[in-house]
Parts: sequence; structure tokens; C-alpha cells
Amino acid sequence: MQLRGGGCFCHRSVHQGGDSFGDLDVLVNNAGYGYVRPVEDTSLADFRSQIETNLFGVIIMTKTVLPYFR
Repeated sequence: MQLRGGGCFCHRSVHQGGDSFGDLDVLVNNAGYGYVRPVEDTSLADFRSQIETNLFGVIIMTKTVLPYFR
């Protein structure tokens, strides 16, 4: 999922799914990844990218699907 630069397609995907299938019952917010290397060898850009996906990805998807849960 592209989160930066205005390229997040999650809104469009969720709305298309909602239009096709009706209300949503469950969101499996399962996106995420981790680095298997020492902290001192990980750049700040890599940490930011990971936080974008692991934290903001969850927040964006949750906010996107909430109207379908009501």
C-alpha cells in the first residue's frame, strides 16, 4: 500500500469493495514488516518507512472502513 505522496489507493479500493459487496463486517489490518538488522545499521529513512506502514497504515485503513461498519 502506497501511503506517501497522495498515492494511497486504499480509499478507492475500500469504496469499490463496499459498492460491490455492501457493508463490511471485518477488517483484517495485517500490513506490516520489520527489519532484521541492528538498530545502528538502520537508517532513519528506513525507520520512517516502517512506521508509515506499521502505524499509519493501520490508522488510515481503520478510518477508511469505519463508515462501512456503521
